[in-house]
Amino acid sequence: MGKKHVLSKHGYGGELKGAVKKIDKDKFIEACNAWMVDKQSINKARKIVGLSAPTFTKYLRMVLMHEPLPEGLFFDDDEESE
Repeated sequence: MGKKHVLSKHGYGGELKGAVKKIDKDKFIEACNAWMVDKQSINKARKIVGLSAPTFTKYLRMVLMHEPLPEGLFFDDDEESE
């Protein structure tokens, strides 16, 4: 059938190789809204959640492309899986 489109160097889907820095889901949503709605810069938005610009941009792209975010990215992910 169709060819899988790989959009990141880490492979298709929500798994990254190596450790993933856990972040606060509410702050991530706030940062995304700051960039998308309030038209703040990537630099200002990424400071809200405490990520580097490349990492925040990568996660923001994943959201915009409807890709799953890495498993275990948010602090509350551990609670939901138990």
